[in-house]
Amino acid sequence: MPDIEPTLTFKVRGYKPIFGDVVTYVIASSIHIVEKHFSEMSPEEGGYIRWSTEPVEEIPEEAMQSCPSCSHGFNDPRHVLDLTP
Repeated sequence: MPDIEPTLTFKVRGYKPIFGDVVTYVIASSIHIVEKHFSEMSPEEGGYIRWSTEPVEEIPEEAMQSCPSCSHGFNDPRHVLDLTP
């Protein structure tokens, strides 16, 4: 049976050129995956110039959207990044 990695949520807060201070919520199995992802992305590719990462319990409502027809909630892709396999 394959090992199932835990799914954790992280808040990444930092500075991006043009956008200024930005918060992104990231779903990943470890903080190391999050740090690796952002360290490999240059500012020209939409990456942060500087950032900090902290674990959070859940994604807040302001980073979610809902369907106007059925009210089903889902992560807003502008604010939430899923790095799970």
